[in-house]
Amino acid sequence: MIGGKLKTLRTKRGFSINELARKAKVSKSYISYMERGLQKTPRLTSLLN
Repeated sequence: MIGGKLKTLRTKRGFSINELARKAKVSKSYISYMERGLQKTPRLTSLLN
């Protein structure tokens, strides 16, 4: 699942959800939804940032 991998990488690198959202140019809620599995398929524009 991509959400679990995202959270693992985020925490391993010491980023908060806020920091990752700012760097990825997406909302905090989008990152949270991804990590919790509520947003199952990432938007292509999010992956390209």
